[in-house]
Amino acid sequence: MIYRELICPCFCLPFQEAYSVSDKEKINLITLLQKPIGQLQQNASFIQELLRFTPKSHPDYDILSGTWRITQHNLNDSSIHADQVENDHYLLKAEHLVELLSNNARKLRCFFLFSDVIVCTKQKF
Repeated sequence: MIYRELICPCFCLPFQEAYSVSDKEKINLITLLQKPIGQLQQNASFIQELLRFTPKSHPDYDILSGTWRITQHNLNDSSIHADQVENDHYLLKAEHLVELLSNNARKLRCFFLFSDVIVCTKQKF
């Protein structure tokens, strides 16, 4: 069963602290979703740099070259999909809910309802 977050005020404390940080330190959902793409871009440039300084006769050159091609393919694929779905989805609602388990334990869940998908998350402490 899922109940609204009206059970215990102290249960909400971590979220109040998380939302009370300054605007500079706040990370929104879009930033979190874009982080893996940024990491992939950094990895691609690092692999390209390794390829530049690795002689073609080196045994790792072929592995690095294949890895770089796969990374470039993934980056191109993600940018193509980003162009296709840009402005196709938007956030409709965001809610915090408490899931009551069979052993009377509670788990806090965050639900994000977009126009095309629902996302259920949990916060790690």
